Amino acid sequence: MARSTIAATTPAGALAPRTEIPCSPFAALFPAWLQPAAQCQREWLQFAMRRWRKDMDTLVQLACCGSAAELVCVQYEAAADAAADYLGDLHRQLANLEQAVRPRAYSVAAVHGG
Repeated sequence: MARSTIAATTPAGALAPRTEIPCSPFAALFPAWLQPAAQCQREWLQFAMRRWRKDMDTLVQLACCGSAAELVCVQYEAAADAAADYLGDLHRQLANLEQAVRPRAYSVAAVHGG
């Protein structure tokens, strides 16, 4: 097998690994995004566990209903509670993400003339 001559003809340091993405102001946002993304994942899993417990409690309440009126009341309360939980948690997650990324976005814009 013939030996490659690419390494022999390439100037020293030309194949050095790159530490940044050239011409990409968004590359500076990536490290600032990792921590909020991991935090977001943890919080969503905790939220899903809380909601699952509430949903299981609702099933028990539904099974114990003695009348149609009581069934409707339990369903209404469960739906209102779920909507409030989902919207509240989404709002909180978006606020956390914005708070984490905003300072870095301003510094990237300042460096790149934005």
